Amino acid sequence: MDSCDLKILKNRERRRPDELPIELVQESVLRNHGNLTKVSQDLSVSFARLCNFIDSKPKLVMLCTQSRTQIIDLAEEVLIGHLKGNSLKASMFTLQTLGKNRGYVTRSESHIKQEVKTTNLDVDLSKLTTEQLDELKSIRKTATVIDNDGNPV
Repeated sequence: MDSCDLKILKNRERRRPDELPIELVQESVLRNHGNLTKVSQDLSVSFARLCNFIDSKPKLVMLCTQSRTQIIDLAEEVLIGHLKGNSLKASMFTLQTLGKNRGYVTRSESHIKQEVKTTNLDVDLSKLTTEQLDELKSIRKTATVIDNDGNPV
């Protein structure tokens, strides 16, 4: 199909992918390196319909997969070049992604401060039962009291 045929097809508003010759879809997938958003724009079809159409054609699914795999291969070649050049960033990236199964993961620790307002109550402890006193003792052991400056008391 020549560029004149493509211009005729593009002049129409939205069309269905199954109205297009499969060769035209294949060419667009190759030209756009498997980027289906660009393919849908290139062919003036809706993205959702294009995806459904491609999913129904095993040959197109394979072509999209191959196109995206080639991009990943290129990116890996660049990464390898940086690793060979002793790039610390490239090394850290590789360890955090490919080295996860060896324990190279980024830890994110969260230190959440939770402020609890206290109220002093005048309680006659002699009127509490033994169970109530024991419960107060266990609460006191597990709670950390913090002063106004954030220091434990």
